[in-house]
Amino acid sequence: MTTTTRYSEAFKRKVIQSIEDGKYNQTQAMKHYGIKGSVTVRGWLKKYGKNHLIGKIVRVETDNELNRFKEAEKKIRELEKALLDVTIENVLYKSLVKVAKRDLNIESKKKLWSSCIEESRGALEKVNIEINISSACRYFEKSRQAYYQRFIPKSKKELISEEELLVNEVKRIRHLLPATGGRKLYEMLKPALQEYCIKMGRDKLFHILKR
Repeated sequence: MTTTTRYSEAFKRKVIQSIEDGKYNQTQAMKHYGIKGSVTVRGWLKKYGKNHLIGKIVRVETDNELNRFKEAEKKIRELEKALLDVTIENVLYKSLVKVAKRDLNIESKKKLWSSCIEESRGALEKVNIEINISSACRYFEKSRQAYYQRFIPKSKKELISEEELLVNEVKRIRHLLPATGGRKLYEMLKPALQEYCIKMGRDKLFHILKR
């Protein structure tokens, strides 16, 4: 016949108190108090214990780790706010463009979209950020060819050379950043070289600019 041992509430609390005080560990407490079954003591710890760590993940962090974690959280909040601001600004600007095109017929009078790209390129280049022309054109639902059409003379008989395209681009950059040196200029011209599908080294570019 199986005998079931029942323990009073006071006894259970006494056992748990001795474990939490550090007098015994679970195994020692079971042996000392004659308790059978480790599951029983674990159940008491969950029910009566104040400081038990069963089922919990404990992470010990240094002050330096905590500071880095707080800084990371702050940075994430700042980035989330910046993203929200940019999203709102983006929606407002798109709405402005749609209204201008629909109600004021501005696009047929002025190529505002290409001017916006040009203005953005200048502003971003000042902080060493390169804008992708193809992506910018898609933003305005225009083609890259339409953007570069402004470099082509009105007369179809007059063809513009690669050198002239580069000279125009150099003039644009130096108008915005007069103190730009040769090496920096070449780096800033790389996106244009790719867009025009022009293969040209730095030495050849410098040779053209010296003419």
